[in-house]
Amino acid sequence: MSNTVWLKRKEAAERLGVGLTTVDRLIAAGDLPAYKMTGQGSTRIKESDLEAYIESCRIPVTAPAATRRRKAAVTPPQRRECWYKPGMKVV
Repeated sequence: MSNTVWLKRKEAAERLGVGLTTVDRLIAAGDLPAYKMTGQGSTRIKESDLEAYIESCRIPVTAPAATRRRKAAVTPPQRRECWYKPGMKVV
């Protein structure tokens, strides 16, 4: 006996947080494997295939968030040397 969990397109859409049309596009593009069930006339998706698709969309972490430093939006102005010296005579 198989322990495969089959999901309807609507259930897959809810888990992905997208609409039914987006799930249909993923299936048509071949990104999300789907199966046509005989007798039921509906398209089903294996839960394991959906989990594999979700994992394939994961963005790899490049550096821990705590060690990343943010660039300053504006660079501080360069300190200019003052031409006036105390005790100078200004004309």
